[in-house]
Amino acid sequence: MLAALFLVFSLSTVARADAVPSSWADHALMGRCFASPQVFIESAFGAAAAEDENIKSRPASELKDGSVWVIDSTAGTNYQWYLLQPGEGGQLCLTLYVPAAAQIALSKSKAGLAATSKTQASPGFPAKQVDFKRKQGEARFSAVACQEIDYSKSKAGTRHKVGCAGFFD
Repeated sequence: MLAALFLVFSLSTVARADAVPSSWADHALMGRCFASPQVFIESAFGAAAAEDENIKSRPASELKDGSVWVIDSTAGTNYQWYLLQPGEGGQLCLTLYVPAAAQIALSKSKAGLAATSKTQASPGFPAKQVDFKRKQGEARFSAVACQEIDYSKSKAGTRHKVGCAGFFD
């Protein structure tokens, strides 16, 4: 009886962990693949999102490999960004999720891919910058450095390294 209860508890815990992101850089659909950007949009936001003018897709032209950005501009300034990259069978797989950014730059190197996201700072608050890396053979990007940038004293800003855990929470 106790073993059966433990098994039920373990399975329910696994199911919840799979359905709910564990940190700001995780997304419930991370690593999953989709037939098209539209199928991803409907999976992430619901069927009504197909008509939502704030949710758009566009090529991630910097990568030149068929990758696609899905951008939710509902927030107005700092958008939610989703990078879908080609996977097996012509599917597009979610490899990067950024919950808030005004801009993102992508680049390629021999070691893999890099992305840098930056928020537009609100008055009295610092901007936030996150550097992500995706090494060759890895399925997704990982946050490798986070900074807050204070523009209150200079246009160049003063950068402060901070831990990435809870950065957007």
